[in-house]
Amino acid sequence: MRAMVLAAGFGTRLRPLSELLPKPVVPVAGRPVISFALETLSMHGIRDIAVNSHYLSDELREHMQGFVPPDVNLAFFHEQKILGTAGGLKNARAFLLDSTDPDDAIVVFNGKLVYQPDLSSAIALHKQSGAIATMLLQARAEGSHYGAIDLRSDGKVCGILRNEEPVDPALKRCMFTGVHILSKQAIEQLPDAGCVIRQGYVPWLERGETIVGMLDSNPWHEVSTPTSYFEANMSLLEDSAAWPSIQLSGSNIIDKQTMPLSRDIELDRCIIGKNVSLTEGIKLSRCIVWPRSQIRQSVTNSIITPKHRLTMDRE
Repeated sequence: MRAMVLAAGFGTRLRPLSELLPKPVVPVAGRPVISFALETLSMHGIRDIAVNSHYLSDELREHMQGFVPPDVNLAFFHEQKILGTAGGLKNARAFLLDSTDPDDAIVVFNGKLVYQPDLSSAIALHKQSGAIATMLLQARAEGSHYGAIDLRSDGKVCGILRNEEPVDPALKRCMFTGVHILSKQAIEQLPDAGCVIRQGYVPWLERGETIVGMLDSNPWHEVSTPTSYFEANMSLLEDSAAWPSIQLSGSNIIDKQTMPLSRDIELDRCIIGKNVSLTEGIKLSRCIVWPRSQIRQSVTNSIITPKHRLTMDRE
């Protein structure tokens, strides 16, 4: 089985951070966020992975170096004109679909996620169900801005992107995590450009194709806005147990190229990138400091890059 990690978006809502780096490689816990998707896929035995690119494509490839699992083979598909999630998958279909296996399916993973779902169970469910697609879902919080997915008790999806409340109270209102499994048939039916949900899932559902949903309650974070970016980093500082590759130094993550720090510097729940310059005597609390940044004063609840300082809401 092969996979695709979607990484070609503009990162508009993440600005100004995405003015420096494409969203999939902004640093989360001291590593590019896309590395979490690659690590998860590798853990479940998926070695051949496509990655699409468009915006700041050179920076994407550069900042992924050193963070690709050693057993993973990456194939990059650069899009001269951005194709959308459906078009990106269709553009990579020659790599994704194994012609020797007519029933082969692929895993699709959004490159902005910090998420380790039970992929093996989802893949088994997909194969057993014969569905055209299998969506990994989570419970949707009241007032959530994420499009609603309605799930029947038998595990079949019966509503996508609905705003109105379901008529049947037995339906579960869920949120799509950004991870799914698509059959070969699904890939072939996607348009050359467009959205995989609106131009794929919605038409499939309307014509009666079987779409299965699997609820997964593992911790889920996305990097779409400065706020969600900050929250993802802070969450990993508080609970990194699911990611053995994350090394904490007390309550902090400090790149070895910034060590050792002066004893006069106090850090509390901070992530410090490489080649960061910190003035003696300062105190940082709940801060994310990008590589090559200079810190000359004490700061709290902030994202700091070589060009920006974004102050976040306090706890």
